[in-house]
Amino acid sequence: MNNTTTLAQSAATTGYVLELYYLLIIVLSAFVGICFSLACLIRFLREPKLRTHFNYLFHYVIIFCIIGGLFSGPYFIAGYDLILFQKSIEFCHLHVVTGYFYFIAIPTTICFTSIERHVVMFRRNGVLTWKRQLIPFSLIILYCFLVVCSFALIPQCNYLPCVPCTNLNVHILLAWQTCSFILPLIITMLSTLAFLFRLYNYFNEQARIRNGIDKQQSKTLKIVAIQAIIYLLWCSVVYCPPNIYNFLVAYNSKRYTSSLMKTIGGVISNCGLQAYPIITFFLFKSTTKSIYAQSTSRNTNKSPQEQNTTST
Repeated sequence: MNNTTTLAQSAATTGYVLELYYLLIIVLSAFVGICFSLACLIRFLREPKLRTHFNYLFHYVIIFCIIGGLFSGPYFIAGYDLILFQKSIEFCHLHVVTGYFYFIAIPTTICFTSIERHVVMFRRNGVLTWKRQLIPFSLIILYCFLVVCSFALIPQCNYLPCVPCTNLNVHILLAWQTCSFILPLIITMLSTLAFLFRLYNYFNEQARIRNGIDKQQSKTLKIVAIQAIIYLLWCSVVYCPPNIYNFLVAYNSKRYTSSLMKTIGGVISNCGLQAYPIITFFLFKSTTKSIYAQSTSRNTNKSPQEQNTTST
C-alpha cells in the first residue's frame, strides 16, 4: 500500500478532536478577531494619517482576517458537526478555497508591504489616494485567487471529507507551501534585513555629517523597523508549525498522523491569524502620530508647489 493510500485511509478515520473546548477556541478567536478588525478599519477610515506608504496595506490585510473569521471557522464546524463535508463536495470545495485564499493572502500582502517599505523608506510618507491604495491590493487579490484555484481545484483525487487533493501529494503540497508562505516569508525576511541594514547605515551617516540625528525622523524609522520585526515573527510563528506538520503527514502519514497534532495545528492557525488585527490595533495606536508627523515636517520644508503634489 503506497503512502497516498495510507494517508487517505488515515485522513478519513482520524479527523479533528472536536471537543467543546476546541469549538469554543475557534468561535472565541473569530469573535475577538472580528471585533479588533472592525476597530482597526474604523480607525483607518477616520484617520488619513494611516493611509500612507508605511501603513495602508497592513490595514487591508484585516479584510482577509474578517473573511477567515466569518467563513473559515463556521464552515469547518458546520462541515464536521452537520456532516456536510460527507454530503456535499461543493461545500467542501468552498471551504477549501476560502481557507486557502485568506491563508495565502495575508503573508503575500505582508511580503509586498515589506518590499514597498524598503523602497520608500526615505521618501515623503504622504497620504495616498484611494486609487493608489487599491491598485496593488487588487493585484494581490487576483494573484492569490489564481494560485488558490490552481492548487485547490485542479488536482484530482478520490474525494475525502474534507481533505484537499493538494495534501495527498507531497510534491504538490510542497509547491503550494512554497507559493503560499515559504517564498513570501523569505522575501519578507530579506526585505526586513535590508531595511534594518539601510537604517543602520543611514543613522551612522547622519550622525557623521550633522553630528546629530533628527529625533522625529529617527523615532519614525525605529517604529517602522519594530513593526517590521514583529510582523515577521508573527508570520513565522503562525505559518511554520501547521505547514511543517502537513508536510510530514504527506511525506509519511503512517508515522506522523495524529489527531492531537492536527487539533493543535488548527488552534495555532485559527487563533494566530485572528491575532493579526489585535497586533495591528496596538502597533498603530500610539505610533501613527509620529509617522504622520514626519511627512508633515518634511512638507513644511518644501516649496508650495511641492507641497501641493499628491503622493502617488
